[in-house]
Amino acid sequence: MDITCTTNQYTVGGTVSGLLGTGLVLQNNGTDDLPIGANGSFTFTTTVASSSIYAVTVSTSPKGPLENCTVSNGTGTVTGTPIANVAVTCSTMVTVPGGTMTLGALDQDNNHPYSSTVATFLMDVGEVTVSAYASCTTCTMPDTGEYCTWNASGKEEHPINCVDWQQATDFCSSTGKRLPTEEEWEYAARYDDARDYPWGSTAPSSTLANYDSNVGSTTAAGTYPDGASKLGIQDMAGNVWEWTSTWYCGTPPCTSGTYRVLRGGSWLNPTLSLRAAYRNYYRDPSLRNSYGFRCARTL
Repeated sequence: MDITCTTNQYTVGGTVSGLLGTGLVLQNNGTDDLPIGANGSFTFTTTVASSSIYAVTVSTSPKGPLENCTVSNGTGTVTGTPIANVAVTCSTMVTVPGGTMTLGALDQDNNHPYSSTVATFLMDVGEVTVSAYASCTTCTMPDTGEYCTWNASGKEEHPINCVDWQQATDFCSSTGKRLPTEEEWEYAARYDDARDYPWGSTAPSSTLANYDSNVGSTTAAGTYPDGASKLGIQDMAGNVWEWTSTWYCGTPPCTSGTYRVLRGGSWLNPTLSLRAAYRNYYRDPSLRNSYGFRCARTL
């Protein structure tokens, strides 16, 4: 007599919402890639045995627009029924929980340490791209000089650059958003542990950021996911400098001035400029091929 024992197998799935971009890939237990093309229900093709663990994660984030996707009810143990309540929620903005932090640094950051309290706010996952800027019917045309991304073939998903402070402000306003303050920007980049760089304390490298002309121009938004901040905000170091709403002065915090603060370094700049505490500024208006922006929103 032959006796065959089997283990009950069950599917793992759920729903995706908020997806606007393309390229989202989910995984279960670190394998079984599942590309997601639209909002709605999903089910992994590989089943999981009863009493086994499942763990749904985001393997690849969507782009065009760049989004951050979070997973709820994504881990647990299969207990005799299919899993259908995993929830994947995607958004072009990240919630930055408020708090108090010592901003600035003593070592070559153009910024002395000072304490700042930031209220909870939303910040774009990615820098504003050429395609996003092109959707604004009331915005003025950026410069089209050397290394500018506007009207540059194949750079539709690169960050828009060669924009001045007013153009950045006007775009954000057209979408119901605003430029982040300098304090908000640094707080989001160094969130809750005062890290040196958005990704941590590791020195910059070509796998973490586009800087020091290691590429020679801008790169598409989200090209360096390993360089994302702790909250999942991408390209906060390198690619393009980012305009803030804050005036520049020698001793922050600043309430007036001649220049506006830029943060994050760019594809042109060396390692020092990528430090999350580093401050840059330029006269308003200015059209520079290393200047771009991202938007924020008050809650």
